[in-house]
Amino acid sequence: MAEAGGGRTRRPRDPWLLALVALGFAVRAGWCAIAARRPDVFGDPFTYLHHADDIAAGRGYVTYFYAAPTAYFPVGYPALVGGLLWAMRLVAGAATAMQAAIVLNLVAGTATVWLTYLITLRLADRRAARVAAALVAVFPGLVFFSATAYVETVFTALVMLFAWMISRRDELVPGAARLVALGLVFGGLALVRPVVLPFAVVLAFVWRHAGWRASLRATATIVLIAAIVITPWSIRSSKALHGFVLVATNTGDDLCTGHSSFSTGEYVDLGTHCWLGYDGVSADHLEVERDRAGTRGAIGYAAHHPTREATLLVEKAWHLVAHDHEGVLAVDSYGDQPVLPDAVRVGAKLVADVWWWALVLLAIAGLRALWRAGPPGRILLGFAAVVLGVPLVLFGGARFHVPVAPIMAIAAALTLTSPAVAHHARASRSR
Repeated sequence: MAEAGGGRTRRPRDPWLLALVALGFAVRAGWCAIAARRPDVFGDPFTYLHHADDIAAGRGYVTYFYAAPTAYFPVGYPALVGGLLWAMRLVAGAATAMQAAIVLNLVAGTATVWLTYLITLRLADRRAARVAAALVAVFPGLVFFSATAYVETVFTALVMLFAWMISRRDELVPGAARLVALGLVFGGLALVRPVVLPFAVVLAFVWRHAGWRASLRATATIVLIAAIVITPWSIRSSKALHGFVLVATNTGDDLCTGHSSFSTGEYVDLGTHCWLGYDGVSADHLEVERDRAGTRGAIGYAAHHPTREATLLVEKAWHLVAHDHEGVLAVDSYGDQPVLPDAVRVGAKLVADVWWWALVLLAIAGLRALWRAGPPGRILLGFAAVVLGVPLVLFGGARFHVPVAPIMAIAAALTLTSPAVAHHARASRSR
């Protein structure tokens, strides 16, 4: 091995990495050529793309139906798509928001393959890293979402970027410069999907081996920097919507969906259930009022129906993991705008679900190895716990487990290459 600066050794480049990254890109590009279509029916992608178009055109983050300020969805993903769309239109004025979303997905999905390799290399050897990256490169659930304007592909890449930045073996806690960088990325992650905020608790726990004082100081630094990133958006939204907004105003609706007499453990139609009774609220106060009322109602329901809540928890968990073909459903706008031929749809769903359950079993078998890998492995487990745990508070849905797929692939790779893992552990102890 060649010596690198600071006395550390640097592995020579692995020719397999470029091949696996190219494979990941090719599979996703091929699927997008088959399945990517701009959605014409109302839903999250429809709204995200309208927001991105408004941002790129300088109209701001406003509702597409009456152009009033909004913070209903977290701004991070539409802002990323909108920023890329603005840049694309400098070159090609006819570029569309859907095209920008697909380009962003291809970059993010390919980066996820690369980051999975690099993270696994910190836990085991090249053989395990190659296996993990290969699994992510062709992971059906990840590939299928790349043809949609859902946030999952970009969020997954950002999760892996943060995990790669934080999962180093050569220090007890990160130094000051890396803490600032981590805080910036963590704040950006929260603006894309605020479910990551509880991960700060995981960091404090993982770094406790350095002493609780050092651990809490490092975690507080990351949280402080993240707060600096989030605060301007919070001020803008709170002022525009006449009430406190941290990141978004859809939490009350999500809680209403998961903690009400009509809850099923998965998404329910908001217009039929959670949006009733607000006829007397003015439009500029509606988002904040509905967010507050939905939150209060959900807490009250949960407090008075503990038995029902236990049942709902099981139902949410099942909907979270039952299958991995939601990307196929999303491409077809859940049946409202079919894109795929019937044979392709049926085959894709079957492949996704068989792959998913095989990886679940392999990942479960690799959990112990991931835990024993020390702080880097425990950080991955903590991320998985947070990403999977938050939907149990809200409502279940298969797409919410998508960001955990690369972590599952790493655990599965540790299972499939367990002799290599054992050798790596022995070598580490001997150094």
